[in-house]
Amino acid sequence: MKILFISPRVPYPPTDGGAIAIYNTVTGAARAGHEVYLLSLNTPKHLQEGPVVPGLVYQEAVFVDTRFSFFKAVKNIISGKLPYIAERFVSEDFLQAIERLLKKNTFDIIQFEGTYVAWYVDVVKKFSNCPLVIRAHNVEYVIWERLAENKTNPIKRYLYNDMVKKLKVLEKDYYNKFDGIASITYDDGERLRALGINKSIKVVPFGVGIEKFLHKEEVPKKPFTIFMLGSLDWRPNQEAAIWFVENIWPELSKALPQLELHIAGKNTPPKIYKLKQDRVFIHGFIEDSLKFMQEYDLMAVPLLSGGGMRVKIIEGMALHKAIISSAIGAEGIMCEDEKNILLANTKEEWIGKIKNYFKDTEKYRNLGNNAGRLVENTYSNQVVTRTFIDFYKQLIIKKKA
Repeated sequence: MKILFISPRVPYPPTDGGAIAIYNTVTGAARAGHEVYLLSLNTPKHLQEGPVVPGLVYQEAVFVDTRFSFFKAVKNIISGKLPYIAERFVSEDFLQAIERLLKKNTFDIIQFEGTYVAWYVDVVKKFSNCPLVIRAHNVEYVIWERLAENKTNPIKRYLYNDMVKKLKVLEKDYYNKFDGIASITYDDGERLRALGINKSIKVVPFGVGIEKFLHKEEVPKKPFTIFMLGSLDWRPNQEAAIWFVENIWPELSKALPQLELHIAGKNTPPKIYKLKQDRVFIHGFIEDSLKFMQEYDLMAVPLLSGGGMRVKIIEGMALHKAIISSAIGAEGIMCEDEKNILLANTKEEWIGKIKNYFKDTEKYRNLGNNAGRLVENTYSNQVVTRTFIDFYKQLIIKKKA
């Protein structure tokens, strides 16, 4: 198959959830023997020079300045049709790059990676008749809706709710222009149907390259440690870290005075560094995330908002880690409380379950082993790639009928 992926970012280095998800998809298709093309926006936040993703037939990155502009944001609130967060990804240069590529090539499938490149579907349809797929990494309006619910400032809540309204319109109108939708979670698929999207929706979860976990270097873990790992330029991760340190850590650290908390993630803002206190360590960006996850014991994912599937949970499970997460953090993952993960939502549940874990870690030994088996059977990149290819074939047959 000849496949074109259109991405809102260059998916390299694969160190955060979004990059890993796109990187594993395109490289998985290439390793499976397909002819893979990648056209990406090259944004200041994820800027890369030259071709960086291995194994592809063709890759092009077009610079688009997506940095926040106060003037453009205000103008968007007054008269913008697209939400400003999506409007930043609209570029004439990228439109021209799509047109050039489609005039020279005929593809079997074109896949758009997420809501922020959905706007380009109309120009693609002018130059291609193949099935078009959009991958719903998240249902974006849900993330902002959950963030708005947790805001006490009325101005911020108004602005977030305005974003929610515009994102709902964007996702409903544009997703219905595609032949198929690959939803990362079942819950997100149901949310899209509830929006009024009537196209083929296939749940295709995130996949990991199991081989890198099987052949990892063994690193001894430090006892009585909790860690949090995720991109700290993402608002839900910031919110989660602050909530945990301010609401869970004071009581937990008193009950377990030898316990340490380690927080790491790229683009760590000053407000996260301010959380540093006795036995709370802020590491910033970590070059080797797998080593970091092995160095510490219990993985915590206290998300209060967000959507889609948490890549770091899947990677933690692949490392046979014991993990405690909120229901939102574990959303979309086929996990079971007390079997392959610990689930906690209230303050009391978080404190109680963490205390129980460290009182008898031997009791929870099978938690990580069961998590590892779940990933190997369900979330390996080979399994996920086969699911994608089968979905593509169904859409091609349907298009030709």
